[in-house]
Amino acid sequence: MKPSKIKNLICFSGITGSHAYGTSIPTSDLDERGIFVWPIKNRLSLFSVEPEASSELNEETGEKEDVKYFDLHKFMTLANKATPNAIELLWLPGDCVYFCDDRMKLLIKNRNAFMTKQALDTHSCYAFAQIKKARGQNKLVHNPKPVEKPTREQFCYFIPAGSHRHDTIPLLETGIDLSICKVTAIPHLKDAYHLFPGGNGVFKGDMLVCESVPESERNHVAGMLIFQEDGWKKEVIDWKHYWDWMKERNPKRWEDQEKNGVDFDAKNMLHTIRLMFLSESIIEKGEPIIRFSGDTLAFLRKIRENAFSYEYLLSFAEEKMAKIDSLRASCTLPEKVDEVFVDNLYRTILEMS
Repeated sequence: MKPSKIKNLICFSGITGSHAYGTSIPTSDLDERGIFVWPIKNRLSLFSVEPEASSELNEETGEKEDVKYFDLHKFMTLANKATPNAIELLWLPGDCVYFCDDRMKLLIKNRNAFMTKQALDTHSCYAFAQIKKARGQNKLVHNPKPVEKPTREQFCYFIPAGSHRHDTIPLLETGIDLSICKVTAIPHLKDAYHLFPGGNGVFKGDMLVCESVPESERNHVAGMLIFQEDGWKKEVIDWKHYWDWMKERNPKRWEDQEKNGVDFDAKNMLHTIRLMFLSESIIEKGEPIIRFSGDTLAFLRKIRENAFSYEYLLSFAEEKMAKIDSLRASCTLPEKVDEVFVDNLYRTILEMS
């Protein structure tokens, strides 16, 4: 659904992302986020209401932008689960707020109801997932995959009849065409087959298919075929993962980083470290920190400027995670939100609408 459809239903809008954190640079995009409230008559309709309104293009200028609004029900569901993007809106710095009516002011007044150990865990676990993502992206950068999908033949090996097992030869080096061969299973020997000439093909679709061979042809065995099926399946998964990542990644961001010899997503790592500082703030102050300043901001900016190595940032992040885990033991926040209180708050906001 386009944002223009809910223009008159908005109760809150503002700018999130690097502009809110204090880490923006002149070329940083504006990430617009907000909340709208469907009228009661829409909620009581036989047909469900849409929970989000988003756009990647400005309808007037045609320029790319990042805009997303949540229906109040969807937003409070996310806030109950302490989803980082929802929590961020409740503590958005004043200079990033475009519009805030009385309904949203009431929600902000009661925002500490969403500060729980669950919020701490959600932010910490998300940060840890981002660390693993950074590791994975670093691995992808260093291990590019070919454009062509891996073939089964690349995982086949051949042992000529009468030779010893150490004579195993990669199939692609033999010139053997499996499309005009056939195989029979070798009992009790996994991934190994007797290979015979004169068949209709070893592979049918994604499967290796064994055929029966008449007694008169069994002396014509060419040798043993070894098909590492598990290795082929794993390589197909890795190949797909790599090209999905290549398709979804921001080419400009990686182009800039690779020019500077950086082999990981520095912006992603910045957000990882930022969430860890935010988690510390939840423990120590009972509230998340959104706008950074001083030495912490300087450190985050240096991450974005590619001032640190991948190994250093991973080490820093792991130490920070260990500290957060130790602090959690003495945290006095409630385990989860008071569902009765939050539900009544939701109903009150609906009544105000």
